[in-house]
Amino acid sequence: MRTPLLLQSLKARLAGLHDLIGPLASQRHFSPRFDRQLFPSKSERLGDYLTQAEGTLSRLEAAVAQNDAARVAWLAERLALQTEALRREAATAALRRHENAHLPGGRLHTRLAQYQEYERRLLAMKTGRERQLAAGDDPQLQREIQALDERLARCRAAVARTERALERITR
Repeated sequence: MRTPLLLQSLKARLAGLHDLIGPLASQRHFSPRFDRQLFPSKSERLGDYLTQAEGTLSRLEAAVAQNDAARVAWLAERLALQTEALRREAATAALRRHENAHLPGGRLHTRLAQYQEYERRLLAMKTGRERQLAAGDDPQLQREIQALDERLARCRAAVARTERALERITR
């Protein structure tokens, strides 16, 4: 049965997160970090979310002991999503360092992070459409790619404007 391997893999992921999130665990954040469906309780500290993921692991181990296959599958998927969300959050901690509105330019940093996320999503959408277009010639896909290019140009202009505004503030 693959359940012991799954548990071992999820425990290893969680242990890796402890090392990654350790320095960030007690930092306070004033904006929501995760979807309420993924982490039911709202917290200001990243360490509290890590504790919730550990609770999910405990419930998963209990479900494995009870041989509840449906619950094991659901909890394993949920824990994998939680660990991945925590990993992404830790990876973007440097970008979010100035996100708090009480800092000079905090709102601009927040807006810049949003624009950069929009740009990343638009690039991913464009790449997907280009792959589909390479598989077959569809005029609708060509129009979508053109529209995505226009949206991407507007997004990049917004990023540049925000970066210039931040430079003016930090001088």
